[in-house]
Amino acid sequence: MVALAKMLMYTEKFAGLKFSDKILMFKNAWTQCYQVERAYTTVLSFGTSPTDFRAMYTQNTAIDFADLKNYRFKDIDSVEYDEMIRFWFPIMEKIIRSLLLPVKSLELTQFEASYLIAQILWSIQDVHEISKEAHEISDKISSEIANDLHNYYVFEMNLSNYAQRLIELTKLIASTKEINNAKKEFSLMNRVFDKFKIEIIGSEICNWNNIV
Repeated sequence: MVALAKMLMYTEKFAGLKFSDKILMFKNAWTQCYQVERAYTTVLSFGTSPTDFRAMYTQNTAIDFADLKNYRFKDIDSVEYDEMIRFWFPIMEKIIRSLLLPVKSLELTQFEASYLIAQILWSIQDVHEISKEAHEISDKISSEIANDLHNYYVFEMNLSNYAQRLIELTKLIASTKEINNAKKEFSLMNRVFDKFKIEIIGSEICNWNNIV
């Protein structure tokens, strides 16, 4: 999260926005960007085998989705952990099915991962209270990154027909939204019923209202 914020400040168009616009855009995008980055890093670290369910959780920590029942955390007793996993399992299944496996199947490149992050960041049509200036810049940048992706496919990957690959990238963006929705529901359920003594890291700056 901190690394993403620092990276964005080196992006001229983003850095030039009003502070309020930057905060709104960051809150709207960072969880989806994080998912893309973790999925891409997972492929770099563990390869593209569809039967390997290890995934990078943080920069230095990996988890094995196939072995979660045997994990234990020092601040959560085994009974509470087992119950939490039962509620969390559908989210993990969604992460594997709709994000990790497609990224592996595509063998997502660094350029494509960067494209996804840029597309997520500048897709602000549903972000309330953002300025007209930010919307205008967003329209220009969306066009620019689309052209950049076209040139990458045609001149670097030598793809004359990349329509299917572009469809798959679009699906990945939709998947990150679906995963956010699932995490939102879990977080709200936990707040209402106070069921688990856990905290979703960064949830205080998640723009849940813009997750649809």
